[in-house]
Amino acid sequence: MDTNSNQLEELKKDSKTVYEIILNSNSNRLKYLSSHRYYKSGNNNDCIDDKNTFIMVHQSQIEAQEWILIPVDKENNIFEIEFFTDEYNQKGWKLYVPIEKQDQLEYKVTLSKNNASKWKLIPIGENFEIQEVTTEYNLTSHHETLVRDSGSNFVYVTNPGMSGDVWKITLYTRKKVQPHQI
Repeated sequence: MDTNSNQLEELKKDSKTVYEIILNSNSNRLKYLSSHRYYKSGNNNDCIDDKNTFIMVHQSQIEAQEWILIPVDKENNIFEIEFFTDEYNQKGWKLYVPIEKQDQLEYKVTLSKNNASKWKLIPIGENFEIQEVTTEYNLTSHHETLVRDSGSNFVYVTNPGMSGDVWKITLYTRKKVQPHQI
């Protein structure tokens, strides 16, 4: 069994293990999957409402957040992805794609208190493409129009005809340093 298959088997066993999810692209300095409720207005607003927040990739490892992968369909490598970090009162919220609220080419991904999308992990070498199951859209963050600020981009899913980014899922082993708070 290769490294990727071993990791998938480990992910399927335990929904209590905490991970960080890292964009693994040599061309992108923005890496760490994160969710804040820091910006409250303007074009880079993090908050949608009191139950939904846009997610992002951030260049700083300090801003990396903790995630849990909850197996939904182990045979097909399908999970819900849950926010585990207890910041901005979002612990337990899940990755969600509110398709009905956006155009049809790409959809910003949110962290939702009440909704959850299902995500398929597709092995690519030692990494994964992360695909939203209903739309088969791939998780990505390399679009110039989705800049949050100089250190982060919003994350979105893009249509199946376009390839998504590859992501590394690693055990979260660092002591958490609190990022800036409101």
